[in-house]
Amino acid sequence: GALPARYPDGWGIPVPPGADLVIEIHYGPDFGGQVDDTVMNLEWVDEAEVRPISVGWLLGNGAMTDGPLIIPPDVISTFHQEAVLFNTDKSLLSICPHMHLLGKSYQVWMETPAGDSIPLIDIPQWHFEWQFYYRFLSPVHVPAGTVFKAVGEYDNTVWNPLNPNDPPETVTYGSLTTDEMFLTYFIWADYEEGDEDLVFGTIEEEVDRVTESPVLTGFQVWPTLASDVLSCRHDEPGALSAVVRNAEGAWCWSGTLEPGVTRLDVSSWPAGTYVMQVGGMDKRASRTWIKQ
Repeated sequence: GALPARYPDGWGIPVPPGADLVIEIHYGPDFGGQVDDTVMNLEWVDEAEVRPISVGWLLGNGAMTDGPLIIPPDVISTFHQEAVLFNTDKSLLSICPHMHLLGKSYQVWMETPAGDSIPLIDIPQWHFEWQFYYRFLSPVHVPAGTVFKAVGEYDNTVWNPLNPNDPPETVTYGSLTTDEMFLTYFIWADYEEGDEDLVFGTIEEEVDRVTESPVLTGFQVWPTLASDVLSCRHDEPGALSAVVRNAEGAWCWSGTLEPGVTRLDVSSWPAGTYVMQVGGMDKRASRTWIKQ
């Protein structure tokens, strides 16, 4: 999940009459047989005049200057993108770079017709779990004809702990998590004078607005210091979906917890701190434990 995308009053994404709203969700092979309780909340704008916002990926395979995206094994590969995205002035609101498990670093910047080089995002240590729309504190003015550039690094070696292949194999562009991508999504609007002087709210302010789901008070995990077996218990009327992540936020395990006690074999897990998150029946809970 993620925090809601909120913009100034009177701004919004146009939805034409009769339009279908489509949600695309990618499921991995470890999620078979589970129940999806995904929820999407929409806040409709009632103002008579709404300033339209556009969303889409604008830097992709067609912008690559040294493609195609073919990543050989046992090396760190670097790829570049370059494109003029707009022929009229725009205001950038958010940016969302996208890679998979081989991602190592990601930079996006723009070069204006006046010769200014403006950094947009710099991720020196890419992490697959941290893919969000990162909102600029103020809209970024993009003059017509501005060139957007990106550099992406991919680590397809045994030293990459998230490499899905052991030993490493050649990886190409694709929709599977074990494939790779080199995409940048943007949220933008037509530029209006003074846009760059607007100031959006901070993340802390957004957190205060989020409505929390009811807490599962009866969910238990023990022992806090586990060596071989981790036990979980809940008394909800139905099964709960569960996921375990390590201290860095990386996925470690997911499955379904039936009512009563469930025991997980964690004897082969690396030592460290883990968080189990469970959800179901519109309730949520999380518990922290340590593998010795």
